[in-house]
Amino acid sequence: MLQVNDQKIREFLGKKGNSWLHLLDPRVKIIWLGLMFATGFILLDNLLALFGLFLYVILLAGLAGVVRKQMTMIKVVLPLFVMVILFNIFLLPTVKGLEQRVLFQLPFKYPWHYLFPQRFSPSPVVITQESLYMGITRGMVLLTFSGAASLFILLIEVTELIEGMTLMKIPYPLALTCGLAIVYIPFLFSDLSTIAEAQKARGYRLDKGGSISRLKASVSLLLPAINCAYVRASNIADSMNSRAFGAKAKRTSLVVREMKKTDWAFLILNSAVLGAGILVNLFGGMGMFIRF
Repeated sequence: MLQVNDQKIREFLGKKGNSWLHLLDPRVKIIWLGLMFATGFILLDNLLALFGLFLYVILLAGLAGVVRKQMTMIKVVLPLFVMVILFNIFLLPTVKGLEQRVLFQLPFKYPWHYLFPQRFSPSPVVITQESLYMGITRGMVLLTFSGAASLFILLIEVTELIEGMTLMKIPYPLALTCGLAIVYIPFLFSDLSTIAEAQKARGYRLDKGGSISRLKASVSLLLPAINCAYVRASNIADSMNSRAFGAKAKRTSLVVREMKKTDWAFLILNSAVLGAGILVNLFGGMGMFIRF
């Protein structure tokens, strides 16, 4: 069961750091994340370019001094990374109309032939050059996006995110809702951990039995967690009403944000990265085997 203490919650929500990347304007950080995702989608079928983009994200994390924390967050998606690679490697050869070069032929057939022998003809499981390349490429896409998202989380505070969205002309209620949703994530895990410990203290075991038994046992966690979420939301609503939230459409800010030379330079650099990705996509990829 997940254990989340108050110290981890404060680390998640508190001050991030003092590097020049941490001190960037929040609008720049939000735009940077969008540029990284856009570049990743443009280079979707280019393994070498994706690897270079991933190294660029890791380099930025090194400059911010958060590589270790970033790697810890990326480890969470490693099982999904393996699944994405395997699914592409073994399922892409089943796509009809796509010319593929077989590298290996395994000594067994696809499982759906055994389940529905009358509908599916026996077909040996093969690994093709294209499926291997596509599997690794899609895995790199996942790692690149995970690295960019984790670095974004490590660089920006929740208050900065709300402020940045507001400065980008996003309605403040929507920006505040997004910020509150992010703030609630660690508290949700903390509530689940507390509820699980309380259930164990009452003799209710959550870690025994098969998958169905554990699924039923999860209800004993979800219902109290939903109740806690409702109570927290009610308290937040009462607090906002007591402070006359929404009484005036125009809001004021204690801090006036202005774009600095560092912010503009970082935007230009990452715009150049996006432009380079477009050029690579237009004039042929480095080691691309297939295009869709």
